[in-house]
Amino acid sequence: MTAFAEYLLKVMICSGVLTGYYWLALRNKLFHSWNRYYLLAAVIISLLLPFVKISFITEPQPENLPAYTILQSVTTNEVWFPEQTPAATETFTREQASIMLYVLVSIALFITLLITLLRIKKLITAYEHWKMKDLTFVDTDAKGTPFSFMRFIFWNREIDFDSAQGQQIFKHELIHVKEKHSIDKLFLQLVLIMFWINPFFWIIRKELTMIHEFIADRKSVKDSDASALAAMILTTAFPGHTLSLTNPFFYSPIKRRLLMLSKLQNPKVGYISRLLLLPLLTILFTAFAIKIKENDRSSSIPRLEKQLTVVIDAGHGFRNGTRHGAVGLNGITEDEIALAITKKIQQLNTDKNLKLIFTRNDEKFVETNERVKIAEENKSDLFISIHASYVPTLKKDGKEVENPANGFELYIARDGIANVPASRELGSAIINEMKSVVSIREPGIKQRQMGIYVLTALQCPSVLLECGFISNSKDLAFLTNEKNQEKIAEAVLKGIVNYATAKHQNISTTLDTSPLTKDTVPNTEIVIPKGTPIFTKAEIMPAFPGGETAWNKYMEKTIRENIDALMKEGKEGICEVEFIVSPDGLVNKVKAKTMEDTKLADVLIEAIKKGPKWVPAKQNGRKVHCWTTQKLTLRLPVSQNAPISVANAFMQNLFIGIDNPLVVSMGNTPGSQLHVTSNNGTITKVNGTWVARPAFEGKAIITITDQTTNQEAKVLFTVKQLAVPAITFGDSKGGRVSAEKILQSKNLLIEDDWELTNYTIYFTGKGFDEPFFVAANKSREFNQRILEAIAKCGPGTTIVIDEIAAKMKKSEIIIRSTPLAFNLY
Repeated sequence: MTAFAEYLLKVMICSGVLTGYYWLALRNKLFHSWNRYYLLAAVIISLLLPFVKISFITEPQPENLPAYTILQSVTTNEVWFPEQTPAATETFTREQASIMLYVLVSIALFITLLITLLRIKKLITAYEHWKMKDLTFVDTDAKGTPFSFMRFIFWNREIDFDSAQGQQIFKHELIHVKEKHSIDKLFLQLVLIMFWINPFFWIIRKELTMIHEFIADRKSVKDSDASALAAMILTTAFPGHTLSLTNPFFYSPIKRRLLMLSKLQNPKVGYISRLLLLPLLTILFTAFAIKIKENDRSSSIPRLEKQLTVVIDAGHGFRNGTRHGAVGLNGITEDEIALAITKKIQQLNTDKNLKLIFTRNDEKFVETNERVKIAEENKSDLFISIHASYVPTLKKDGKEVENPANGFELYIARDGIANVPASRELGSAIINEMKSVVSIREPGIKQRQMGIYVLTALQCPSVLLECGFISNSKDLAFLTNEKNQEKIAEAVLKGIVNYATAKHQNISTTLDTSPLTKDTVPNTEIVIPKGTPIFTKAEIMPAFPGGETAWNKYMEKTIRENIDALMKEGKEGICEVEFIVSPDGLVNKVKAKTMEDTKLADVLIEAIKKGPKWVPAKQNGRKVHCWTTQKLTLRLPVSQNAPISVANAFMQNLFIGIDNPLVVSMGNTPGSQLHVTSNNGTITKVNGTWVARPAFEGKAIITITDQTTNQEAKVLFTVKQLAVPAITFGDSKGGRVSAEKILQSKNLLIEDDWELTNYTIYFTGKGFDEPFFVAANKSREFNQRILEAIAKCGPGTTIVIDEIAAKMKKSEIIIRSTPLAFNLY
């Protein structure tokens, strides 16, 4: 929106200057055709000129160097200029309100245009019309006629067509048709729909309408008839409304038309006023399009003596309508910041010995393993990944406030990875250059114990740059400024050259000697005050947004992004993590209960931390802090023909009689190109998730085929019969039961791992003249109708509970139980 607002301002200034020139030098002059095309050109020039960029780079003069240096130092002092920005948690910002208002006005103008066109069409269909040589004549008695539009002339029956007055009016409207004045009006109306906020475009539209009348007046009369036409304009009155796209003959104001008609008697050609346009356009073009830049030798980037290949990785990207990076204040995303800085690095690099490879040059998302593959295929000497940090707002006195976390950070791989020493040297070289540009969040070089895949998977020195916090208003103001993006890019390039030069000359790089910080993921956890109850079980437990289906899709994406690392480690099994979900859906204290210190645990923990907010637990209708667990089972393929994985939530088992959702991935192959089969039962895709339905107990071999390469792999699962949960009513599972126990019952009881989702209860026999039933009760607690029916029961009553459906907690498993019958005595 900021870029569009800047464009609107430039358009407004340009159109204002051109309109001012018209008003002072061209208005009410006799060269009407010139004025017509000038006004149309003024609109087009105003719209296009802001896009023209021509830069001239000049070398600085020695005598002016001190003054230039002072100017530059003043400019750099504006790096941390505070910008008033709303908190990221505002649901509706002022900027969004402005955008909505602007769009609503544009929509209203567009609707007005459509209504006008429909009214014109209605006139054509409602009245008699016939085609002549170059036009269609419509004979009407509508208000506002006569007028013309495109190749149509709409006549008023009250005017005698054969009279001198009628012939004069007809000639006038015929000129509008031949000159195609309606196209001018339609063009201006479309421009105003998008740029209605520009007052000069409205002035141009009004003036253009008058010029249309001047042209038609002039061409429709001879010198001897000018006074007659003037008299007719004065004496004829046809009151009524006009349509904005039409050319009505009786257009007000008539004073200027009469003035133009009088000038026809004594024409004077004004060439000087027209020639003044040339210097005006030159000034405008110079002001808007030509930028003179001084080449500052002091900020030039050193050159490499030997060739070096560096992969520059713009983090995250855009896929399937969703951005994968963090979203900061004002809706600015990590994806666009990373890409903007990457492009600046590309623009500033002029060293032939520095070969830069980019993992992405546009918004398209690139899989994590694909980024590593790009570095390996290009035999990269260095790998630099560009990102931006984000932390959620804090709570202070019950209100959300901006998190003060800010500054530049740099990450390298965890200890034990071969590239750590060289990566630390590279990071130190970049940090040393970056210190003069941005604020460094100490310590500058950090590690994550759980690791970052793009850093640990490569052999070459690799670093990840967090270029500031998009959740901080000062950092965001800095990062969205193009000049500051250039400074960051220049510092990165200088750091690369300094590192490479030191290595080639066997010079020790000046290292950041501060100790490496472990587990330095920005602290996004909310501090839970002492004494706050943390539930282990709640009436409504925490849930992933969208349920099990959404979780499976999220895991499918996560596994696909990390499949190479998981295959390389070769450890399969059941990973279970536990964590606290706070009342606002954030996760805290995420840790592995099983498969600790494995890649699968790292992946699952990272996915939970970086995932969306959870649906919090509820107790007595209030949101509470609550512990929860999440499991992921990974089975590596029996055959190693392709890097695949199949994961489910059921502890390496498939169950008969239910839907078993599976997370299936095979390298970078899209899910739509995978063919999945089983030798036990069926596998189908339901709402984007693979679902297995085995037919018999034993084993199931699931085969995954990449349809693009015909590569194939197999995964083995154990198939079991799922035990039906025990359901009791009045301490009985069916058969003869004491009426007294039934009368005391308030609910159905089911095993702890299950919850009832639906059942129908029937009553017949003593106490009931005819069978009575209550259907679709969705809670184990009896509703009022069931309790009233139970109160009527006694010896001789029969109760049948049928259509019983129960759901396994923390999964989407739903099983149907056999009916239960109770005979009361």
